[in-house]
Amino acid sequence: MTFIGIVLGVVGGVVLLGVGGFFLIRGRIKNFLGDSDFNLLRDMLKNGEYETADEAYTNDKSISGMTAIYEPQIRQDFSDFNLSLLYSTIEKNIRAILNAKTNLDISYLDNDQLLFIKNNVIKEIDDMKVNEIKVSYKDISFNKHVIRGYTKKNGTATITTASQVNYYYDSNKKDKKRNNLKKSTIYVCDFIYVYDEGKFRDEQKTIAINCPNCGAPLAGLDGGTCVYCGTYAKPINLKAWKMSSYKEESR
Repeated sequence: MTFIGIVLGVVGGVVLLGVGGFFLIRGRIKNFLGDSDFNLLRDMLKNGEYETADEAYTNDKSISGMTAIYEPQIRQDFSDFNLSLLYSTIEKNIRAILNAKTNLDISYLDNDQLLFIKNNVIKEIDDMKVNEIKVSYKDISFNKHVIRGYTKKNGTATITTASQVNYYYDSNKKDKKRNNLKKSTIYVCDFIYVYDEGKFRDEQKTIAINCPNCGAPLAGLDGGTCVYCGTYAKPINLKAWKMSSYKEESR
């Protein structure tokens, strides 16, 4: 159903049935589209946009940042900082996460760069299995990366990035069913570097590390044996930029 068709239906319903008819038709449209696309339609009405829901998914998303300002600051603090390597790591990590969800296979997450977020992704996959949710991300490509933020606090430096990502998407989710939809979206990531371990340890609870075998929280980052299952966890190299969070930016 096209945007114009939906609008004409709503207008016709209001004329014929009045305010009560409007809310009746509104409810039927919401049931037909699902929560996600209904909210998108509502936003388009507010902004005066006239694109279909699928067009809104497909249209390239613009991103902005302050790379030219933050990169010199980061290089001044960390002389070995490599921007190209950071962007390459983003692509590698996001591909790994999306492939893990596509195949419901956590072996894609066996990457030292994903230590801080691996357990959260495993929980997402477990929830998908329980709820019989299947998604697919195909032909993943990256158009642009930018640095959005840079801070130093409690012995830790944090870089926030934004990346424009394209892929073909399938989903059997009840309110978000899609079949080979070409989607353009934005992923926001945080990377941390611990430059003063003494200060960092006071704030260590902000970053969770879990046992690679049983998933139980580990007491520290120095390695050792898990107190729950006895599995050995190797020490973590803190003197490197590691992804600490990622999220898809809301439309």
